[in-house]
Parts: sequence; C-alpha cells; structure tokens
Amino acid sequence: MTVDLVAFLHARLDEDEQAARACASAPWAIEIPPMVHVSAKAVRDSKWKWGTLGYVASVERDADRVHIVRHDPARVLAEVEAKRRLLKLHEPRHDDYTWICDTCSRYDTERQMRVYEYAPCEHLKILALPYSDHPDYREGWRP
Repeated sequence: MTVDLVAFLHARLDEDEQAARACASAPWAIEIPPMVHVSAKAVRDSKWKWGTLGYVASVERDADRVHIVRHDPARVLAEVEAKRRLLKLHEPRHDDYTWICDTCSRYDTERQMRVYEYAPCEHLKILALPYSDHPDYREGWRP
C-alpha cells in the first residue's frame, strides 16, 4: 500500500506536468477582456517567440479569468516541482519490519530512542488529497 501511494503520486504529478507542458509556454494574462490569452508583454520582454502568442479562453466573469491566469502552466510546473521535492523528502523506506518515513520520524530525548513514523506518513496522504477523485485513489490513503 505504501509503495502504491508513492507510485500513484508520481503518476499524477507526471500527468500534471505533461498537461502543463502541452499548453502555451509563455505566461497567461487578462489584459483583453473577456479573454485569457498568452501575455504579449512576457513574449516581447523575454525569450518566447511571437508564434507563442495566442488565445487561451474566453470567460465572462473576471473572477474566473483571474483564477485561470493564476493557474497558468508555469505555476502548475512550479507546483509539480515543489510536490516532487516533498515526495522525495517523505519517500518511505523499508527497514527490517515495515515501511517508515525517516523525515517524520523523530528522536525522543526523554526515552532516548528513535520513534518511527510509519509510512505512508500524513504528508504523503495530504499530497494525494487533490487527486481523491481519481479512479486509482484509495480511501485508505485519506488522512
């Protein structure tokens, strides 16, 4: 079950990355109502080619436009990288008896012994929550 959760998270992050990379590479903007479009300023001021300019979506409500732009491909890629780093920190290892998370384990100074956190730790379960509607998600992973 522990290894399955790690594989599940890697697969979901790979899917998020692929979807973000398939979109326009330049940042998105809302300068032209009611559109969400690739930022002309970002293209003009950076390495992006003029060919990457384009229409992303047409949305009537400004709140929806702002939300879409806040979650442009660059942000999704940054979030995928951050989540991969967290996953690496909490990736479980197998000791002689069971799966444990070294990051969440701690040293108990009062008892002068290491107290192990069994894997999957709460951090991995929390990372999986946004994907709880995925068909491969297991209720046993819910924190």
